[in-house]
Amino acid sequence: QAVVVSGGNLANLWLQGGANLGSDQVQVRVNDGYGWSSPSTLTLLTKGPNHAPAVLVSDQQIGAGTTVLASTLLSTSDADGDSMARYRFWDGGVGGGHFNFAGTPAAAKLNLEVAAADLASVTYTGGAGAGSEVLWARVNDGTVWGDWQSWTQTTLRTSNVLSVVVAGTAGMAHWRTGRFDDQR
Repeated sequence: QAVVVSGGNLANLWLQGGANLGSDQVQVRVNDGYGWSSPSTLTLLTKGPNHAPAVLVSDQQIGAGTTVLASTLLSTSDADGDSMARYRFWDGGVGGGHFNFAGTPAAAKLNLEVAAADLASVTYTGGAGAGSEVLWARVNDGTVWGDWQSWTQTTLRTSNVLSVVVAGTAGMAHWRTGRFDDQR
């Protein structure tokens, strides 16, 4: 069915999506006062409500001073199948590790927000020594942000100093049958 609208009333024209999910095609032509243009086809897509995306995390361990891509610390899910558009990271600031963007350390207790195209530039570096801290992340699908999710990030020491046994002059230690026996 053809609908003719004058240029002055164009702001009052609107199209409503259908009752069912799917697509409809609408042909549009304009008249400049001398004649009609060729038709142009618009495809209107009726979608259901947008669901917020989700971040999926679990507690992690990393070696002291070790750097990993932030993308390895989490995964994402979107019920609508939308791609992620933006990521936010937050470092609790206790435990010594930190996020980095393009090789530059990010400040603790501040949002580090990046476009999905820049996610490969975000890394996490474990602290200088053993410790743990709570990290947070959330994602945006271009329409809505998902909830913040947290996990415990533990930094493990990466070196070990061997124990030393020192024998005194008062007695001698002998190894016998899997235990030390004092021979006096």
